[in-house]
Amino acid sequence: HQRVAPGMWVGFPKRKQAPLNGWECPRCHSLVPDVPADCPVCCLKLLSSSHLARSYHHLFPVPVFSSVQVVEDAGQRCRACGQGLSHGACAHECRRCKAPFCGECDGFIHEMLHVCPGCEAHYETDSTQMPE
Repeated sequence: HQRVAPGMWVGFPKRKQAPLNGWECPRCHSLVPDVPADCPVCCLKLLSSSHLARSYHHLFPVPVFSSVQVVEDAGQRCRACGQGLSHGACAHECRRCKAPFCGECDGFIHEMLHVCPGCEAHYETDSTQMPE
């Protein structure tokens, strides 16, 4: 079951230099002093592309990985750092691509990287969409 967020209209304003100094709303052409902001005339949410890029991982976080036991003599390695995953140890497995990760890389992926390396590698080598 997948949650769906309601849509929201946003605009990417043009920077206006002196004598106006501000950002021009692409919908109504009014001027706002700074972004992000709501246009005071048409209420369009205004932001720069860099604001959107910085917030992307908050909008689409990496799903929590499953905890799995490493089976004997499987020779499994962490998909991120290549460290061997020892028998009986707890590994973390991406629910989408099934790639195994050690605990340290699991934390790094979710807190800093914000993208699963296994999913990215699969997406780059296979042009079809991965199953959800």
